[in-house]
Parts: sequence; C-alpha cells; structure tokens
Amino acid sequence: MGEHRSTAEGTCGRWGSGASAVVAVMALTLAGPAAAQDPLSVQSPLAVQDRLVAQASAAGQEPVAFDIAEQDLNAALLLFADRSGLQLVYDIGLVEGLRSASLNGSFMPQEALTRLLAGTGIAFRISDADTVTLERSFAEAGDGPLLLAPISVPGLVAEKGRAGLFGDRRIEDIPFSITAYTEEVIQRQQAQTIRDVLDNDPSVRFNQPRSSYIDQFTIRGFPVFNSEVATEGLFGVSPQSSTLLEPYSRVEVFRGPNALLNGVPPFGNIGGVVNLVPKRATEAAVSDLNLRFESDGNVGGHLDVGRRFGEGGDFGARLNGIFRSGDLAVDNASSESALASLALDYNGDRLRITTDLLYQDRNFDVPQSTFQVAGNDFSIPDAPDARTNSAQLFSSIDTETLRAIVGVEYDVFDNWTLQARYGRLRETERNAGVSILSIQNADGDVDGNFIDRTVTYRNQVFEGGVTGLFSTGPVKHEFAVQASLLDRELDIAQFFGLPPGASLAGGTLNNPVRIAEPDFPTLPAEQRLIESTFASVAVSDTLSVFDGRVQLTAGLRLQDLEQTVFNLTTGDPLSSYDESELSPSVGLVLKPIEGLSLYGSYTEGLTPGPVAPGTTSNSGEVFAPFVSEQIEIGAKWSEGGFGASLALFRITQPQGFVEPASNLFVVDGEVRNRGLEALVYGDVTDDARLLGGVLLQDGEQVSTAGGVDDDNDAIGIPNVQLNLYGEYDLPFLSGITANGRVVYTSKQFVDSGNRQSIPSWVRFDVGASYDFAVNGVPTTLNLDILNVADKDYWQSSARGFLSTGAPRTFLLTTSFRF
Repeated sequence: MGEHRSTAEGTCGRWGSGASAVVAVMALTLAGPAAAQDPLSVQSPLAVQDRLVAQASAAGQEPVAFDIAEQDLNAALLLFADRSGLQLVYDIGLVEGLRSASLNGSFMPQEALTRLLAGTGIAFRISDADTVTLERSFAEAGDGPLLLAPISVPGLVAEKGRAGLFGDRRIEDIPFSITAYTEEVIQRQQAQTIRDVLDNDPSVRFNQPRSSYIDQFTIRGFPVFNSEVATEGLFGVSPQSSTLLEPYSRVEVFRGPNALLNGVPPFGNIGGVVNLVPKRATEAAVSDLNLRFESDGNVGGHLDVGRRFGEGGDFGARLNGIFRSGDLAVDNASSESALASLALDYNGDRLRITTDLLYQDRNFDVPQSTFQVAGNDFSIPDAPDARTNSAQLFSSIDTETLRAIVGVEYDVFDNWTLQARYGRLRETERNAGVSILSIQNADGDVDGNFIDRTVTYRNQVFEGGVTGLFSTGPVKHEFAVQASLLDRELDIAQFFGLPPGASLAGGTLNNPVRIAEPDFPTLPAEQRLIESTFASVAVSDTLSVFDGRVQLTAGLRLQDLEQTVFNLTTGDPLSSYDESELSPSVGLVLKPIEGLSLYGSYTEGLTPGPVAPGTTSNSGEVFAPFVSEQIEIGAKWSEGGFGASLALFRITQPQGFVEPASNLFVVDGEVRNRGLEALVYGDVTDDARLLGGVLLQDGEQVSTAGGVDDDNDAIGIPNVQLNLYGEYDLPFLSGITANGRVVYTSKQFVDSGNRQSIPSWVRFDVGASYDFAVNGVPTTLNLDILNVADKDYWQSSARGFLSTGAPRTFLLTTSFRF
C-alpha cells in the first residue's frame, strides 16, 4: 500500500494544548545519542506537555469543534484533517479494517486525534508544526525509537461507563446518573480502597470508620455493602469486606436502582451500584513502582507491570502486586495488606477472551468498630476523640479472598456479538474477640458484648447474552438479551455474648475499659446459614433517530429470587422464600444541542429483603423481598473539558434498622427519598479542575406501624451532602499541583421517632503533587492530609449504627514510571 497524505486548509495551523487532556507522544529510544536529536525523544511526557502548552499559548489558539460519528477510520481521519487544518501522513494499510471512535465537542486537535484513535493501536508522531505522522504504537527492539500509544493526561472522570447488559457506553447516552472515576483520580488521591475514591461523591456517605476492616456506605441515602460491588458488571465476585483498588483502572458509581441494566445486587440494596473496571495491558508498556506511607507508620509498595505480546499485540498481561503493613492513625490499630492480581486478555479479529485472577489478604489488629445506642430517651453524646479506639487490644480480624473470572466475546457478524462470563469467589473471615459496644446514656458510658466467629463465603456467577445493531428504516436499534445466575452460600460459626467473668462495663467513649483476654468458647464447625439463588433474563432495545439525538431504551427483566436461612443449631431451614417478578424499565435521552443531554427514566425491580446483622438479637433473620422503584429526570452538559449534571429523583424502599431497646433488627414502613443532585467535573481553566457537587434530599418515613412515625425523617439520611475537590497547577512552580477538598454533611437522626440525632459536620483535606524526573524516570510525589483540622465528629447514623470520622491522617506516595 502506498503512503496517504491528507491535506486541508484551516484556521488551526499549529498544535494547541488544553491542560485537561494534553496529548504527549513520548519516544523511548533504544538507539542511544542519535535519538537525542529527535524533538520527541524526551524522558518525561510532562516535558512534551509543557512544550505543547507553550506553543499553543504563543499562538493564542482555541479549541476546535468536531462532530465525527463512529465510522471507517480512514474516512474519520479525512474529516479530522479537514476540520483541524492539519496534514496527516500514514500508510493506507495501517488503517484498513479499523473503525474510529466518535468525536463530538470542542477539543484541541491533539486531544481530538487521541480520542479518535482510541483503541486502534495507532500512535502519532509530530513531524512539524502542521504535519502529523501516524504509526503503529509499538516496535521491536532495535527498530529505532519506540513510539508508545498517545499519552493523555487523564481527566478526573471518564467519558464512558459500563451500562450493564449494553457494555461500555458514553455517559451522555445513559438515562441515569453515573460517574466513572478514572485511574488518574485513584493515583493522585492515593486511594487505597473504594471509600477513598467515593470521598469525591456527594451522593455517597460511609457508615464504617476508616480504620475498620469493612467498607459500608450509602448511595442516595440507602445502604450498600462492599459485597454488592460489581466487577465488570458481575455481582458476587468482589471481596465481601473491602476492596483494594490497585488492580482497577476505573470506579463507576451508578446511582439509584437499575435492575434492567445490572440485575439484582446480592443483598438487594437499591441506592446504587459501584462497578470496578480491571486494568488491562495497554499498547504502551507499563512498569510502575509506588512506595507509600500512611500515618502512623503503615508503609509498603505497589508494583504494576503490563505488556502486550504476539504479532499485532493480540495477547496482553497486567500484573499488580502490593504489600503494606504497620500502624494506623487511630490508637493501637494496625493493618497488613497483601494482594496479587493477574489480568490476561486476547484480542483477535472476532474473538476476545479475558481472564482475571485475584488473591487478597487483609489482617487488622484492634480494628475500629461502630457503636449501637442502648435506648432513645437520652441525647447522643459528643463524638469521642477521633484517635480513641474502643476495641480491645487482643481483637483482630483476618480476611482472605480468592477470585477467578473468565469472559469470552465473539462477533458472529459485524454488528452481532455473543458474550459469556463465569466468576467464582471464595472468602474466609476470622473475627477474634471483637467487641460490640453500646452507648448507655448522654454521658457516653458504654457497655457491650463480644463477637467471635469464622465465616466462609462461596459465590459463583454466570452471565451470557447477545447484543446486536440493526436498522429499521431511519431507526437504529441496539438490541440485547442477557441471562444471569448468581449462587451464594454463607457458612458460619459464631459466639455472641460475654465469656464467663468478662465485662465491658465501666468505660466511656473517651476512656474505654481495657480487660485481659477472656477464655472464649471453642467455636463449633461452620454451619450453613444462607443459601440464595438470583436468576434473571433481560431483554432490551435502544431505538435512536436523528443521528442519536433521540434515544429510547425500553426493556424487561424477569427475576426469580430464592433464599433460605438455616438454624445454626439444628441445621433445619429457619425461613425461606421463592419470589418472581417481571420488572420494566424505560429511559429517554434527548440531545437538543451539541454538548447537552436531557434524560428521564423509570425503573423497578424485585429486591431481596434485608438480613439482620450478626450483632443483633435476631441475627440472620431474612425479611421478605419487595419491589423497589425509582423515577429520575435530569440533564448532562459538557463543553471544552468541563461537565455538569443535574438530576431529580424519587426512590422508595422498606426501612430496616436496629431497635435500641430490644437490639432487634426490624423492618417498619418505607423510606421515600426525594432529591436534587448537582455534579460538576473537569477543567474550569487550563490550570484548575473541579470534581464533586451537592445532594439535597428529603428522606421521610411512610406507612410505618400504626402511622406512629409517618412523615418523620428517615434514619441516617441527611438533608444536605456536599463534596467538592479542586486541583490547581501552580504557574510559578512547574510540575506542582495543589489540591483541596471539603466534605459537608448535615444533621442525621438516629432513631425512627426523631428523638436522637447527630450534628452536622464538615471536613477539610489538603494536598499537593509534584511531577519531575529522576535520572530520566518520570516520578510523581503525592502528599495528602485528610481531616487537616483534626476534627472529632460522628460521620454517620445509617441503619441506627454510629461511626466516627477519621483523625488527621497523612498520606505520602512516591511513584516511578520506568
């Protein structure tokens, strides 16, 4: 094939650059000094970025508007050249059989070309001010400079998210509220678990302390457990207690119930879904080393290595490994974490195969826990000193997780794809001598019991389906059929109470009692507690007209939920149900002008009833399933690297909480939550970025027993939640970015009668990052201080449990990219 040269006259004669997503082509040379004459032969992408920014500033250039649909890559490149005024040089054979990504909006040309080439395996070389040469993004050693894939400085959120059975889809085309936090956020904010990323989200609040072994949170006021976090859309295969984030490139928050797209979470909580997207090998080789310190002495490292192999780079492997150990910021608490993950993939012409293997081991000594309240006839005392840890010095919790996921996709025809995935998880948990404390009065006196137990989770999940694109006249269809099956088994051996001679009375919130380790009863062999099977079949079609400016999604999901709880003493079934429901969903997206997306949706689903927690008197009791529903309308807007969204929603769900006087977990009435959610993200200026927003909500109780608590505020749902994170590239200190975050939560009620509450709170975090090179190795230094004012506060009262905020915590990470 001959060389193809695309030429166009235009207003953009030179390359410009926007700070939000600056494209840098980095050449790694194997040819020694000769490559030093090549203007692209730099050791750090930041050097190229700075130079392009300077050129754009000198030229006084502005972003260019593009409207290029997904199509044959060669045709898309011709349109790009005509609009940008750049001359593209490439071999026709390089782009044969490839399709472009869609490109809509205003971008600097190099950012636009990066988006257009995404996923094609093609990189570009800046030949001169007006000429760009396209090449494959890898070369064999000895062939001269090795061009990596175009490197973009990522945004704070991704443009796409996984829309359940439809796979990846642009956020603007999804008729629900969704945010996809990028790997850039994970790295820049030194995120260790999901909670560290979701500290950016105004719709999320955590109801477990940061030094706890478990992540539990609320989305739009409703509780969600870590066991309900999805991995690439699959439920049941994420760690049941907490998830280390090093193996993942994206954290997606899908707000509100969405049974059609994602199916039913294991515990049926409807506030939303968190989905994790695993890292995979990219065209650019990855060799990263991160060294981390967290106060008061928890240190460790993270290694991330990725490569593609074979002719054309068809095979990929991504390995992540971590080890961290040491003291935490709260008194007496320490943790040790180890992880190894391997992501393998094959990308053929029609066949794609993925395999994900994970081993995670987390051990906590003296882990922090939540507090219960002994009655509702007194005021909740002030939160204790944030460093105070009421756990006994002999307590510990160990968790070990093994997981495997295999996925296959095959393009039967050009626009029809079959897919199937299978996942399996086994997790063991050992709680040794963990105290469960209860606040007795307004003075902060505490008493309590111990829980000593072993738990084994065994989950397996299968998902299969077909997706296809076709047209009927002017209407384009995106059709999908999906079947899924999730089996869960939970075995447990447990002691709850006080061993002979032991007592936890006599202490206070700020001065906990310390006792010698008592003689706990020997635990029996584990017995089956819960068996559950969630099966469903979904059919959906998205109809679009006017080049996708009007999109209607409609579908049905037939769900069948079976669950049995067993008596731990006799092994006999204690309670069970088998319920089915046909759940409809519908969503409409309108795009009246470029950059603006208006949407409305209605969804409902059959949801498993709640299960009484292990610390309650009716531990393990399963409540009846129910039908949840959500109505939502909203708007999404993006322009020039900045975006915003607005959503109005209404969700209903039965209310479950711990009744203080009896320590029984009860379900009484419903929670009806209506809210307004406003989000912002992206570049305010070339040097400043924002991420966050505000949630205004009105959670109230309805249909309570005898109407006693009707119209009262729901437990643990504040009226106002605000999170706002900002970054600013200091103009007078090259490579340094300052950041800060404010988190505000208004008053929350603790009991259904609204007699007890915890006050509003506000937290400030600050930090900075510094990008530089050490002997030619790109290096980043990140420093963050959480709760810089060292404020003591109750952070949540969700489900009737009180949890404390974290004390001032220092995080320091040094990252090297070899």
